[in-house]
Amino acid sequence: MDQTIKSMSRHAKRRWKNFLIRLRNNDLIYFPYTFFRGLISANKYRKVHSILMFLGYPRSGSSTLASLLDAHKNIIIAHELNLLHYVQHKYGPRQIFFMLDKNSRILAAKERVSAGYKGVVDGQYNGRSDRCLIIGDKKAGSTSRSLMTNPVLLAKIRLLFGKKLKCIHIIRNPFDMIATQSYGGNEKKKPLRLNGLEYAINQCFEKIDTISKIKEMNEFDIFDIRHENLIADPDYELRRLFDWLEAELYPGYLEACKRHLYDQPHRSRFRVNWTEEQKKMVQKKIDSTSFLSGYHFKS
Repeated sequence: MDQTIKSMSRHAKRRWKNFLIRLRNNDLIYFPYTFFRGLISANKYRKVHSILMFLGYPRSGSSTLASLLDAHKNIIIAHELNLLHYVQHKYGPRQIFFMLDKNSRILAAKERVSAGYKGVVDGQYNGRSDRCLIIGDKKAGSTSRSLMTNPVLLAKIRLLFGKKLKCIHIIRNPFDMIATQSYGGNEKKKPLRLNGLEYAINQCFEKIDTISKIKEMNEFDIFDIRHENLIADPDYELRRLFDWLEAELYPGYLEACKRHLYDQPHRSRFRVNWTEEQKKMVQKKIDSTSFLSGYHFKS
């Protein structure tokens, strides 16, 4: 009996979650709701000076960096809200800020778990803000693709946010990103599918080409940061990032971030069997892309 009630409870929660997703996707209902809530919350966001978007790739460490930023008392970073979707559907800044804030709070209550890892930084401000000065969304791969394939969207987001818009481009050794994606992530470690490595290589190459073109456009203020450098020297990399953000590093924040990070990056490339041809193909792409300079299979 107890098991039946428990099972029904899970089923009810799933139905409620699906209902909320359908509601959120219904602009006739969600648009006026977020307009009203954004209007009520407007004072909270009036000092926002930067809107952040992430450019990048799956399994690049972007979720970890986003969680570190969201832990800052003046920064709110949502996880996978898809900010560009709402820009495309003509939501205004206040509505988008309200949704980003709500997403951050909901995820923090669930410890901001991503790829099997807890994202909430102990003792810091995940899901809450003392005074919101910077707000954004972590949805790296699809953001890059959307900006490239939809020129109208590019114009819309520039018009909506202007010079406040900033982009973080987090980079990781492509051999590791490809390997992790090929078996479904560190939290899953699924058996490698037939042609899984080839598929992951093609996906990674596509995103590298996309970001190269976005950089060539020179439309955005883009900050490059390497995942490996962040792990090796978080003090230096976070100070560099916060100088670019024009944000304050208050006492205790840096130390909390350093405790949260791994001691060293996962070298996922050694968990799969590469052919020499695949290694050469990836290395050729690395060598031809300026922002990947210095990466090698053995580095």
